[in-house]
Amino acid sequence: MLDLRLLRNGVFVGGLLAQTLNGMGFAALLYYSASFMQIYLGFSPTKAALVMLPAAGVVLILTPVASWLATTIGPRLTVGGGMALMALGVSLFSGLTRAHDFADLMPGVLTVGAGAALCMPLLMYVLKSVPEQTAGVASGVINMFREMSAAFGIAIVGLLIHHIPAPGAGTATMEAFRDTASSGYLLTAALLLLGAVAAALTLPPRTSRARVTRPDVRSSSA
Repeated sequence: MLDLRLLRNGVFVGGLLAQTLNGMGFAALLYYSASFMQIYLGFSPTKAALVMLPAAGVVLILTPVASWLATTIGPRLTVGGGMALMALGVSLFSGLTRAHDFADLMPGVLTVGAGAALCMPLLMYVLKSVPEQTAGVASGVINMFREMSAAFGIAIVGLLIHHIPAPGAGTATMEAFRDTASSGYLLTAALLLLGAVAAALTLPPRTSRARVTRPDVRSSSA
């Protein structure tokens, strides 16, 4: 079912890699942050859920801006910069201690939200890079890798965060959890940075003056 000629399309492969790394990092952040906030920071489940709500608002507001930036300066800088912003936001979580509260998480949360918004044009430009007759297959491949990326991200970061203590555990256990969670956040940031590099190297440059053209697969395979 997979048209192997898609694998010779640099924009498609690079965008697929960027999307996969983005999904791995974002899934790991959401999965482990919930446990970290409730067990280590002592947040209630409701409070922990509300922490991520401002990020959703930032995504809602900045998504139209991201589309405009992608057509003005190109998806390469927009998406690559967005993933770099996400990496920066995640790395801010690595320095959290028990003295930090809701407001102290906002710089990282808002930075991650802004970066996620800038990544929104990624899939559009990846699909624009393939011939129309293979767009359905390409979309299916992207969706498959997006589903797989969440599982891989949680598993890979889980190699560092290998033990989540029960609420009320001793101080030494909690600090050990904080150290492993900090390492997990930095690994998550590294995955996102790799995705930023993939996007910056493979996505189309500025396209505001010229419509993105679909490569002719038939001529390239001749």
